[in-house]
Amino acid sequence: MIATVACINKEIKYSDITEIEWLVNSSIDMFLKKGNYQTLKELILPGSKVVIKPNLVTDKNNNNKVGPTELDCLITNWNIIFTLLKRLNEVPNLKIVIAECPMQWCDLNKIVTESVKRTLTNIYKYSSVEFKDLRAYKYIKNKNNKLKEIEKVDKLESINVHLDDSSMFFLTNSKIDKLRIMDYPLEGLKKYHTFKKHIYNFDSVYLECDYIISVPKLKTHMKAGMTGAMKNLVGTVSDKECIPHHTKGSKSSNGDCYEKFAFDKALGEYLYDCAYQCLRKYPQIYELLKGITNKGILKLRRSLNLNDNISGSWYGNITLPKSIIDINRAMIYGGLDGKLHKTPQRTLLTLMDCVLIGEENGPLAPSPKSMNTIIFSDSCMLADKVAATLLGFSIDKIHYLSKSFIKGDFSLEPGITSIIYNYVELEDIKALENYAIKVKPPKYWVGHIENTNQFL
Repeated sequence: MIATVACINKEIKYSDITEIEWLVNSSIDMFLKKGNYQTLKELILPGSKVVIKPNLVTDKNNNNKVGPTELDCLITNWNIIFTLLKRLNEVPNLKIVIAECPMQWCDLNKIVTESVKRTLTNIYKYSSVEFKDLRAYKYIKNKNNKLKEIEKVDKLESINVHLDDSSMFFLTNSKIDKLRIMDYPLEGLKKYHTFKKHIYNFDSVYLECDYIISVPKLKTHMKAGMTGAMKNLVGTVSDKECIPHHTKGSKSSNGDCYEKFAFDKALGEYLYDCAYQCLRKYPQIYELLKGITNKGILKLRRSLNLNDNISGSWYGNITLPKSIIDINRAMIYGGLDGKLHKTPQRTLLTLMDCVLIGEENGPLAPSPKSMNTIIFSDSCMLADKVAATLLGFSIDKIHYLSKSFIKGDFSLEPGITSIIYNYVELEDIKALENYAIKVKPPKYWVGHIENTNQFL
């Protein structure tokens, strides 16, 4: 079977809804033509269950240069989702859910406004479209922007998918105890990951559907290099405690939090661990200990022009890429029985928002850059390889896209591929380098992720 990616590029105004619609429809139409589909209902069968997964990671941009309200380069453009829903009117009797599991701090009411909800309800003519927030935990802040309380959602119909020996973390031995995720208790990870047991938690809405349409926002990513189709599926996980983000310690001590050992960084990690242990019962102590690291140790390092990475935000992070691969395997091959099956259990489609992308310190503090492109594909990995090339990045330097990094069964590789750019089928992915733009990588990826053959 041929994996196809269709890219359309045209100079547009980001605020022009008509031009956004043209880009989306053109990418879908190119894909359908290549696959010899007469209509969309030959690709997505009538009566199916469809989950649309946008990228609504947070309601605030942490980039001081652009301001907290600059979300256009951080989250999926709603007009792209609205256009997708209009196209889905070609397919009768779908049961459509828009589902997201953003960061625990995110105030989704600022993103999914009442106006957005009304539009979602009315746009698909066969039935209303429901939006679901599927987080297991929500962190509530007080007026001083400090943690006030943690709200646990008990009504989720979650399912644990066991990857075990098919996990990228299988038999990693002593490193298991060093796995970390920011702002979650340590015992959470240990509940999901042991020497031979590796589990991820999803709401049943993802596992019982026939199609997932991922609608990511293309951005750089400080821990993974970039975030597109594959990284967007990390947002399907309800209980974030099961997602390892980095491994404690320096590279020389078999960690990947940072490259070179420094006593103050080790102290900061220790204080973080202590803070996370206090998170649920003593939020004030959590804030105090975390503040000592953030406003003391790291602030001092920045004032001395020293490396301030203490959270796996660099090119040597190989932990988060493993989680990305695991989660993609679960989304393709995971069943309602909590097991991986030999054949795909649902179809994954990607409609990638590359109109106004995020560069520099994404995903939470990006700067806007125009790319004016939409990508549609039936392979998450192929879509990401195309996106990385258009960013001017080297595929081999993004761990979760590199053949030399990925191990085990349950392949994510697209196999035979077809790449179409502005209605022209290209010979191979290398031909896309002619259309790449020069994007600024995250702070500690500069000089390590770029495709050195480009822009010479």
